[in-house]
Amino acid sequence: MRKYLPALLLLVLVVSIPFEAEAQRSRRNSVEVTPFVGYRFSNTLTADVNLDGVNVSEQVKLKNGVSYGFIVDVPLTDYIGIEALYTRRSADIEVTGLMPAHTVGQGDATYIHGGAKFTLNPYSRGAKWFLAATMGVGQVGTDVPDVDSQSKFSFGFGAGATIPLSDSIGIRTEFRGFSTKTDLTSLGWICGYYTCSLVQGNQYFWEGELRAGIEFGF
Repeated sequence: MRKYLPALLLLVLVVSIPFEAEAQRSRRNSVEVTPFVGYRFSNTLTADVNLDGVNVSEQVKLKNGVSYGFIVDVPLTDYIGIEALYTRRSADIEVTGLMPAHTVGQGDATYIHGGAKFTLNPYSRGAKWFLAATMGVGQVGTDVPDVDSQSKFSFGFGAGATIPLSDSIGIRTEFRGFSTKTDLTSLGWICGYYTCSLVQGNQYFWEGELRAGIEFGF
């Protein structure tokens, strides 16, 4: 009987693996919703400034600030799911360069995206790490007179982790990057501090976002 014991143990192990995997899958939520708050920062756009008839270059920037939004994930398998997200923030528009830094108005940046989420270690009892890639619409708006708001194609990418607190609640933290290409001849004139800045188009508007939220599974 002893010589058959290793074979019996191996058989039990092989048979138990599918049941364990099925038990893991049975606890997977159908939908996961994550409201979040974050902190977003962006690059600067080059501006041509007319100063007493002389054109000089300055920088126009949407200042760093708090963002908010939500994410909806629908798992398709243990490793792959589809994702939809909405994130928005508002901040001052600041012009810097030859003249002292000055605020010329309020701006906002909103992203409405869809894409995929890839979980790297779905069976972990601890933090579950993931990657995400999305695309959709990037909306850049402003209350500055004569400056056009835009809704353009944008894409995003990110990585993060979810720390489960129970089968249906977890803490989700991540970093996301977004890029939107402006393609008009110009975004318009931004005036302030006795100067006017013409923001040139065909530039990539990049933003990074650090965020944290509570993930609810249903």
